[in-house]
Amino acid sequence: MSDTSRAPRAADHTHVADNGKAQLTLDELAAIQPGMARLMVEVADRMWKCYHAGKAGNRPLARYQLSEATKILKTSILVRPKYRDATQSFIAEEMAALRAVIEAEDWDRFDAVYDDVVTATNRSSHEERDGGEESRAGAELISQPARSGNQHRHPRYGHPHPCGPSVAARNKGDQRTRDRYPAAI
Repeated sequence: MSDTSRAPRAADHTHVADNGKAQLTLDELAAIQPGMARLMVEVADRMWKCYHAGKAGNRPLARYQLSEATKILKTSILVRPKYRDATQSFIAEEMAALRAVIEAEDWDRFDAVYDDVVTATNRSSHEERDGGEESRAGAELISQPARSGNQHRHPRYGHPHPCGPSVAARNKGDQRTRDRYPAAI
C-alpha cells in the first residue's frame, strides 16, 4: 500500500496506528490522505451550500458552510504545500471579504462578492497549476450555482436537487429544522 522507495526507514523503529479495525503504518496513513482533487470537491460542496444559504438570508448556515470550506482549504495546504502562498492569500482576501458580507448580512452585495470568490479561485488555481491555461473543459474549482428558483443540478450526480429555503420549507414541522435554520423558514 505504501511506496517505501522514497523515504529511508529506521530498521528498529516503526510507528503503527490502530483504529480497532486495522493497524496502519505512518506511510500507509500518508498514502490514504485525500489529494487536492478530493478536497476541492468538498470545498465546492460547501461553497454551493454557502451560496444558497446566503441567497436565503440564512447567516448562520452561510457562515458555517464558509467556515467549513475554509478549514478544508487550510487542510489542502498540508497535502500540497506548493500552493501555500496562493491558498493563504485567497483565504485572507477573497474568503475574508465573503465572510464580512455574510457577517454584515449585506445580501445586496452577496452575489457580487461571491462572483469575485469564484473568479479568483479559478484564476489562481489555473495560474498555479497550468500557467494560466485550463487543462480540461469545466475544470473550475468553485462554480456559480444556478440562480433560477430553488432548483439546480446536483454537482456530483446531475439530477435536479432542491436547495436553499425550499428544503427548510418542506420540513417546517420539524422542530430541529426550525431551531437550526430559523431564517430560512
